[in-house]
Amino acid sequence: MLTSSPDPALALANQPSPVLLNAIHGRAHPAALRGDHTTAFALATRGRRVFDVAGSEEQTSD
Repeated sequence: MLTSSPDPALALANQPSPVLLNAIHGRAHPAALRGDHTTAFALATRGRRVFDVAGSEEQTSD
């Protein structure tokens, strides 16, 4: 189950972009660490879909 707390980056991003991808992963990692595997997996899956559309092969991850 996805958490119901609002996330401004997720709310503002209406198109796939690197910003949206970072916001999604920024929520997925803490969910996984706190043991909320359902939310983490759902966000990781969403992140993968966004990456497939908006990911940049030229950009190096930090």
